[in-house]
Amino acid sequence: MRTSILLLIVLSTTNVVYGRLCPAGTIWQPSPGMPWKWQIGQSPSTSDIDSTNAQMIDLDMFKTPQLLIDYIHSKGKAMICYIDTTYEPNRPDSSLFTDAVKGNIIEGFEDQ
Repeated sequence: MRTSILLLIVLSTTNVVYGRLCPAGTIWQPSPGMPWKWQIGQSPSTSDIDSTNAQMIDLDMFKTPQLLIDYIHSKGKAMICYIDTTYEPNRPDSSLFTDAVKGNIIEGFEDQ
């Protein structure tokens, strides 16, 4: 069985994270106990963002429009995303995965 690694990265086109400026070259880290929301599937609406007490929101890297990321930042919330390091045929980068790096089929996820 192939092993999958889950990576989290901060998406930001500016150095503003969690409502404050972060010095260039620094790495933002959430505070222990910070409320957060993990949204799988479709992106949340702006009213979902407004109604949640989450200060950090974890969304899909490929499905989240920049306008929503900007909106999340404008509300003083941090935006992170998850990256699944397995091959997924429906992702925009799937053509970059050669057979040599795809490895074995994952049980329960035969197309990955």
